Amino acid sequence: MPRLRLTAQNYPATLPLPHSAMTDHRQSWPIRPVIAGLLLLFVALAARRVPQLMGQDEISHYFKLAGLLFHNGYQNPSELITFSPHAYPLWLVAACRLAGAHSPAIVKSAGIALWLLCLLVMAGICRRYGGGNGTERHPSAGLETRNGATDGARSQTEAKSQAKTAADDNAGNECQAGVKYQAGAKCQAGVKYQAGVKYQAGAKCHAGVKAEAPSKAGNGAGDGSQAGDAMPAAVLGLLLCVTMPAVIQAAVTVDIDQAALPLLVLLLGLAAERHAQTPTGRSAVLVALASALALWGRITTPAVLMPVLVLHAGLATAPGARRRRAAVMAAALAAGGALFLLTWWLYCHATGMDGAGVFRYFATALQATTIGERGGNTQKWLQNIAALTLWGVNPFLLTLFGLDGWHRLTAAWQARRLAAADLYWLTAAAILAGYLFVGGALFGFPKYHCPALPLLAICLAQAGAGPWRRPAWTQPAPSARRQLAIAAALTVLLALTAGLLLHDPVWTLRVDVRTAQLFSHPLRPVLLSLATGLAATYVLGSAAVLILAKTRRLPIAAGLLAAGLAPNIALLAMQTAAPYATGYIYGEEGETKVIARLIAAHHLEQQPLFVPVEVVQHLGWSVEDYHCYFPALLR
Repeated sequence: MPRLRLTAQNYPATLPLPHSAMTDHRQSWPIRPVIAGLLLLFVALAARRVPQLMGQDEISHYFKLAGLLFHNGYQNPSELITFSPHAYPLWLVAACRLAGAHSPAIVKSAGIALWLLCLLVMAGICRRYGGGNGTERHPSAGLETRNGATDGARSQTEAKSQAKTAADDNAGNECQAGVKYQAGAKCQAGVKYQAGVKYQAGAKCHAGVKAEAPSKAGNGAGDGSQAGDAMPAAVLGLLLCVTMPAVIQAAVTVDIDQAALPLLVLLLGLAAERHAQTPTGRSAVLVALASALALWGRITTPAVLMPVLVLHAGLATAPGARRRRAAVMAAALAAGGALFLLTWWLYCHATGMDGAGVFRYFATALQATTIGERGGNTQKWLQNIAALTLWGVNPFLLTLFGLDGWHRLTAAWQARRLAAADLYWLTAAAILAGYLFVGGALFGFPKYHCPALPLLAICLAQAGAGPWRRPAWTQPAPSARRQLAIAAALTVLLALTAGLLLHDPVWTLRVDVRTAQLFSHPLRPVLLSLATGLAATYVLGSAAVLILAKTRRLPIAAGLLAAGLAPNIALLAMQTAAPYATGYIYGEEGETKVIARLIAAHHLEQQPLFVPVEVVQHLGWSVEDYHCYFPALLR
C-alpha cells in the first residue's frame, strides 16, 4: 500500500482517526461542488440587486470619486474626497478601466468580486480548522494548542514521559498503512501510529499537538460522516454568509465599510492568527503588510482592532513569554502603521491631494459618534440592536456565538492561554459590541458591523461543525444524514413560519412606521404586530432546538445553526422577490423614475434643479454636467 504523507499543513487540528484521512479523498469530494454552488448562489443573489438604486452617500462619495479618477485623474485634487484612504476607490477605478466604462453596474460588480474573495478566504480558514470542536484546543483536555510547545519545563518533562510511555507500550508497532507524521508533526519519541487504532494516550508531537483519542461511536461512520473532516466547517461558514441578508446587500453597496473592509479586516486577522501559530520574522512582516493594507482601506476599524490583536498575541503564549510576544505584535502593527503613513504621504504628495483629510475625518467621526450629534442614547442603541438582529445576526446565532465564547474561555482558563483561533472570536465580538454603541446602524442598515460578519461565520462554523458529528452524549445517536435531515426540516419549517408571521420586518420599520407617522396614524398596532411575530418566531425556534437536544435527535449547536438560518432565509427570499429597493433607500418603488421622466419630458436637464440625488441614476448625465445643485456624476 502506498505511503500517505501527512504534514502539519494538511492534517486537522484535532487529529481524527488516520483512516478518515485516508478515505477523505474518496468520500469528501461531493462537498466541493456544494461549496462552488454556494459561491455561485452568492453571486446570483448579489447580481439580482445590482440594478437597484444607489443611495445618496454611495453616489456622492465613492461612486463620484471613482468617476472623477476614471475620467479626469488627478487634474483637480481639491475635488477628490479623502474621508478614507483610497484603496477601495482605486480598486473601483481599476475595475472601470478593465471594463472600459464607469457605471453603477461595474462599480457594484467590483464590490461583489471583493466579497467573493472574502468568502474564499473565510472558507479556507474554516477548512483549516475543519470539524472537531472548531478550535486548536484538544476538545477533551483543552490544554494544548497547535502553535507552539507546552507551557514551561514542566510540560516538556511531561511530554517526554508520556511519549516514552507510549513508545514502550507500542514497541515494534509499525504503521500498517505507512502513515507517519512529517515535518513539524513528527513524534518526539519516534512513536508510529497504527492505522485504524486509537492514538495512544499522551503521545505528543513536535508541533505541540496532543493526539486525540476519538470516540468509538463514530456517529454515523457507516455513512461517511467521518470523512472530509475539514469540509463541513467551510460549508457551514459559506452557508451562514450566503443566507445572511446583510452580506448580500453589503456586496452591492458602494461603500468601504460594506464592500471592501470585510476582506481587509479578515486578511489582517488571518495574518495575526498565523503569527500566533508560528511567530517568525516572516509572519511578523505579513502582519505589518496586512495592517498597512487595512489602514489603506479605513483607519477607524483596523485601529480599534489593533489593541485586541496585541492582547491576543500576549495571551496566546506561555506566561513567561507573553510580554515579549505582545511587544512583537505591537511592533509589527506599528511598522504597518508607519508603512501606511509613508505610502499615504507619498501618494498624496504625488497627486496633490490633502493627505490630512483622513485624520480629520477620523477625529471628527470619533467625536460625533461618542459625544456629538450622532452620539448614542437608549433609543439609538435599541435601533442598532434591531437593525443588526433583523439583517441577519439573530438571537439564535448570537446565542451560539456566546456559547462558543464560553467554551473558548473555559478551555483557555484550563490551558492558561488562548488558542490562535480565538482571535476571530475576539475581533468579531469587539466589532459587534463596539458598533452597537458607537457609529450604529445608519439608514437602518448595520453598516459598520459588516467587517465582523465573516469573522462571526468562522466562529459559528467552528462551533457547529464538531458537535454536528459528535453529539455530547454517550448513547447511540442518529446518523449524520438523519441529523442533517432534521436540521434541514427545522430550518424550512421555521423559515416558513418567519415568512408568514413577519413578512419583511425591515420594511415594517423603514416604511410602515414612517408612513404611520406621516399620516398621524397610531404606531402601536404596527410595532405590536412586529413584536408579536418576532417573539413567536424566536419562541418556536427556541422550543424546537431545546426539544431536539433533550430528545438527543440534534446537538444544541446544530439546532441553533438551523434555527439561526431560518429567519435569514425568510428575509432574504422576501428581499430577493421584492419589487422595491432593499438598500439605503429601503422601500423605494420607482418614485425617482417618475421624477426623472418628468424632468426629461419637460427638457429640464440643463436647469438648476433641487431634486433627490438618486434621480440622476435615471437621467444619464455625464461627468461634465455640473449644472445641478447636488453631487452626482454619472455617465
